[in-house]
Amino acid sequence: MFNKAIYELLLAKKVSIFTSIDAGTEETFVKIRGKNSLHKVMENLVKYSSANAEAVTVKYIFTDGNKFQAEIRAFAELIDRYQLKACNFQISFDFKEERISSDDLVLIVRLYKSLKQLGAHVVYLDDLILMRIGELSADEEALLADKLELAGLNDIVALADSKVPVALWGAGETARLLLEHSNYFKRVELAYFVDPDPNKIGTTFMGKPVYAPDVLTKTQTPVFIAAVQYYAPIYREFKQLGLPDSRLINKLII
Repeated sequence: MFNKAIYELLLAKKVSIFTSIDAGTEETFVKIRGKNSLHKVMENLVKYSSANAEAVTVKYIFTDGNKFQAEIRAFAELIDRYQLKACNFQISFDFKEERISSDDLVLIVRLYKSLKQLGAHVVYLDDLILMRIGELSADEEALLADKLELAGLNDIVALADSKVPVALWGAGETARLLLEHSNYFKRVELAYFVDPDPNKIGTTFMGKPVYAPDVLTKTQTPVFIAAVQYYAPIYREFKQLGLPDSRLINKLII
C-alpha cells in the first residue's frame, strides 16, 4: 500500500522500508503473497523510491514456489521495467530449510548477478542464507564450481586469494557467520575489522583489531561489508569517506 506519511518520512530521510516481493510474475505473486496486485505494489515502490531510493530495500525470499530460473529472470526484468535499480536488494531463503543445496545456490548466484548487471549497487545475502551455506566439502565445492561455470555464473563469485588480506566492515554476528561458515575465509587472511561503534573501536573481535572506518582512507585493503539490515547505511558511509567502489568486494563470497 502507498502511505503518504511514509512517503514524507522517506523524503525527510527519517525512515527506511523493507518489502518482500518474492516473485517476478503475477501468477507467482498471487501464489506466494495471496493477492493479485504485483504491479500495483511495484507502482507504489516507484513512488517510495522517488522519495529516497537508498532507504528502500526490496527482498526476494527463495521458497519452493519461486525457485525457478524463469521467475528470477522475470523478477530482474520487473526491477528493470520499473527502474528500481537504485534501491537495495536483499536475497533471503526459506527459514524452514536447514541447508541450501548446490542447485539453490546456483539460483541465488544467478539472481545476484542479474541485479548487478542491471546496475544495482547494493545487493546482499542475509543471515538466513549465510547460516545455511555451511562449510562445503571439497567434492561439494567442486560440484558447485562446475554448475556455476556451466551456467555462466562463475565470474560473479569471489575467488579466494590468500595473498591479499581483506578487511570486514562490521564486527558483529554477520561477520562471525562469514568467518565460521564461508569457505572463502578459510583461505583468505582477515586483516582487521572496521566498525563505527565507539565501544568496539580499539578492541579485538575474533582475534583481530577493530578500527574506526577512517582507517580505510589510510590503507588500500579490500573491504567486504559484513552486514544485513545495515548494509545500505554502511555502503553510504563507505562512499562518504571518498572511497572508490573498486575497494569493495562486490562479488559473492561463498
